[in-house]
Amino acid sequence: MVATTAWGMMRPLCTTRPKFLQWLDQHFPLFCLLILFFIHACQLITWPIEAGDTDLWYHLDSGRYMVTHHAIPHESYFSFIHPMRVWSNYYWLFQLIIYQIYSWWGYLGLVLFRASMYLLTMGIVAAYLMRGSRAYQRFFYPVVLAGFYFIVLIPRCLLVRPHLITYALIASFLYILEFQPKRWKYLPFLGIFWVNVHGIAYPVMFLMTGSYLVEHLWRRLRSTAMAPGAATRSLVPLALTLATVYVTPHGLQLLRVPFTPISYTARFIQEFQPVSVPELASIHVGALVPSYDTVLNVLLLIAGVALLVSVARGQRRLSHALICVGGFFLLTRGVRFFVECSLLALPVVATNPLFSSTPDTRVALLKAERFICGMLAGFLIIMPVQLSGTGFEKRPTYPFSSRGLPRGICAFLTHVKATGSVLNPPNPGGYVRWMLYPKYKIFMDLEVPFLFTAEDFYLSAAVFNDGAALGRVVSRYRPLFIAVPIDQKKFVNLIQAFPEYRPVFFDDTEVLYLDERQQPALVHQYALEGVDPFELAAGTLDTIVAEEKQPALRKYIAALLAIDPACELTNEFLARSYHAEAAYDRALVFAKALTRLRPELSVGYLLQGDALRGLRTPDRALASYQLSLARSTGSTAMAVYKKMGQVQFEQHDYRKAYEAFRRSMDVFAADTSPEDLYSLGVAALLAGKRDEAKSVLTLLYHYRVVDTDPHWFKRTTQVLARWGIALDEAR
Repeated sequence: MVATTAWGMMRPLCTTRPKFLQWLDQHFPLFCLLILFFIHACQLITWPIEAGDTDLWYHLDSGRYMVTHHAIPHESYFSFIHPMRVWSNYYWLFQLIIYQIYSWWGYLGLVLFRASMYLLTMGIVAAYLMRGSRAYQRFFYPVVLAGFYFIVLIPRCLLVRPHLITYALIASFLYILEFQPKRWKYLPFLGIFWVNVHGIAYPVMFLMTGSYLVEHLWRRLRSTAMAPGAATRSLVPLALTLATVYVTPHGLQLLRVPFTPISYTARFIQEFQPVSVPELASIHVGALVPSYDTVLNVLLLIAGVALLVSVARGQRRLSHALICVGGFFLLTRGVRFFVECSLLALPVVATNPLFSSTPDTRVALLKAERFICGMLAGFLIIMPVQLSGTGFEKRPTYPFSSRGLPRGICAFLTHVKATGSVLNPPNPGGYVRWMLYPKYKIFMDLEVPFLFTAEDFYLSAAVFNDGAALGRVVSRYRPLFIAVPIDQKKFVNLIQAFPEYRPVFFDDTEVLYLDERQQPALVHQYALEGVDPFELAAGTLDTIVAEEKQPALRKYIAALLAIDPACELTNEFLARSYHAEAAYDRALVFAKALTRLRPELSVGYLLQGDALRGLRTPDRALASYQLSLARSTGSTAMAVYKKMGQVQFEQHDYRKAYEAFRRSMDVFAADTSPEDLYSLGVAALLAGKRDEAKSVLTLLYHYRVVDTDPHWFKRTTQVLARWGIALDEAR
């Protein structure tokens, strides 16, 4: 019997084989898919909730509001903008679900929810691909496509947002519509769930259901094989599914939500920007690993070609074509619909393989070398795993990472005895309202343009770099606090027009100003005297540490750290400050705090290595430097190599020191110091690399110090003479 899988083509000709290998012969595609499921499940389950965006937290806040008030919010209850903005909360059920999950199991529950929705979607997609393909195609084509879908879904599925459920529902609808006509009666119930969990996506449900409805009506017009009564009964569930859009708390109002104009908003929010043709045509492959955009574009290209192939082969399915074309149309509504487009292409790519085979070609393939088949199979399975793994190398704090969120600002506002309004930037607005409501009201979050208007969004962003916009908001609303992005140093000049606002706190993302007229006691207690957080954030910590006033500054920053122990800036400042005073044990405390709070960053391990080196534990220092190096790139990695080389030189491990010094610099760069070149040259000499040492020291002598630096000129001359390298020879 001719083998029907690649594994069968590779198997040796022997009479007795283990049962496991026999099972692989029959189920090798399933085995490959199980490997992909296992790897991606581990990635999703072990990756924390983080601030890819802050939509998660405004969903949690609305869910909390519903549980507290037993009503669906239809107004901007958390905002001090007047008049209140009114809208149709089209994802109210999703908000209720995730709030209940969070209230029961916290962020770990959200991690498991995210992973389960991703795996459910991929399970249905894999089942569709395997069932939609013929038996002799069940290794190459469906498994590779499944690998592509695994990769395409991962970035969007890292965010806990309503589209997680939408993706699973798209896959479910497609599978039931194609393979389970007897279960069409359940589609109206799925439809009711869908329009309440993510109502704005109802046009996608209409597209799939309507396409199959049109196809069946078209077949009935062209054929009399099916009895009219039976045909009508089979289409009733589809018609009822289309009517579920009215089964929401919003009635007819939901119909217009997906068609809200977004052209102006798309200028500011990237995911609303339409896809351009050059973006679809971009291909990038590095070290045999394609970029995410490349995988996505290849998948969409396969869908387009498969659609043409179906026409050329005369295997046209009207429903498949309508769904695929509708998916491509979604791309005009924004890059956020890339995944929906890919899923809607599933019927076309599954039933119209680009690489079909015949019994003759299978016999010919049996004659190929077994190792070629093995290499091909391994590459096609490992490549998607390697690509998806590149984004999971530096894992943040589990199960929740607050990096990029104004956690410290919220902690301060919760700590002080005050209530009122907070003028905030819109990007972290979802997190801020979750942490502060009902004690404070904020300006807005990123529910644009469906709740807040594009004008609201423009104004909220402009107040931090435009004096007129700031004056307009302050004069109208007189907010108690203003939270300013810490990279907006220009705001220092703008706020001078309102001297009553004084800086009182900062964290890694924002600086908080307080109106002294409204809360003079708080300003007196917390005013930032002699501290410029904008300078701290600009990366000038070493310069500030070197100033004479830094001991007093250290005492003040330690007080801030008591309120926000997770602040990177304050922990790093204190670690560097104590290191500058040779208080290495104290510096080690704050360096370790950084590694615990931000394990994905290199700076904590670098400062930990510096402290351990000062405590004369070089082996532990090198281990910390290695951890820092694993999280570093570019100039940061070069700085780590330099410190490693210095420690290895002190340990008389000159070969390793030479390699570290060599990686720490570009010997031809103008900013490479004479000291670095000298260290490299001496390490090369002591490591027995005389030729390399001569080249480096010659460069140092003739082009850097002969006429400009007497100190290093003298030292270079001495080392050349000591090692018997004559100056004439060096020239």
